[in-house]
Amino acid sequence: MIDRLTSFKNVLKTQAVFKVIILLIIVILNITVINGSAFANDDSVSASSSSSDHNIALMASLGAPDLLSFQVQFLRLKWVQFGFGFGIQPVNSIAKNYVDIAPLNVDIVGSSYSVKPTIDLGLKTSTSFIKIFPIGEKFYLDLKYSTWNIAANADLNARNLSTGSSLNMGSIGISAILPMAGVNIGFQTISKSGFMLDFGIGGLYYFNPSVNVSLGGMVGSAASLSQLDPAMNKQVNDAINSISNSIKNSVKSLRDTLPLIPVLYVSAGWAF
Repeated sequence: MIDRLTSFKNVLKTQAVFKVIILLIIVILNITVINGSAFANDDSVSASSSSSDHNIALMASLGAPDLLSFQVQFLRLKWVQFGFGFGIQPVNSIAKNYVDIAPLNVDIVGSSYSVKPTIDLGLKTSTSFIKIFPIGEKFYLDLKYSTWNIAANADLNARNLSTGSSLNMGSIGISAILPMAGVNIGFQTISKSGFMLDFGIGGLYYFNPSVNVSLGGMVGSAASLSQLDPAMNKQVNDAINSISNSIKNSVKSLRDTLPLIPVLYVSAGWAF
């Protein structure tokens, strides 16, 4: 799993990312030139309209790091627009297909067990943004604040190595909120009918996450009983803090290697 994370970091750092960004810029410039030529050849027909002719836009986006997201954008002002969005990412299916967690051997009340966690992951994203149009109504500077709400639940299924009997040891739940802020540059166009296209590139800087760890089932009951014993309670709290700190340190290590997450998106929708 560590090797796959290392490979993932290296992929993000390759020149392929920059080639895609350059290609997107060329496409945006070509669209601008084509639109300009069309307007110059036929002054009687306008293929685009001003954003201030519309009040609101509903958009769907594909890109990275958010694979799929949806936005509501308020368009009434010419030089500045704002909005918010949300997304649900398919991290659980990706993890189940590409991440394999090795069993862990532990001793419980004198017996040896092999514990293999079954993990369910969830990732929801929320975003708020302000788009500033310094020149005209197509090219913009996008100031964005995003949060990733990550939820993970691990069911601890154990197998007795001597008898082969099964034992459910309970579960460990982890919830983390990762805040991010960044700047994008983009191109936005709206047709006379209200069809809207939006392209953008940029980067997001991510801050320290807040992490909460909870225990359920057998391990949860043991944790509750441990409160009666100060020494055992300290061991449980140390274990929970160790999980939380491990996640925070992993984020810090990734940020030291990749301080900015590349952003690339294409959005389409309708303005009303």
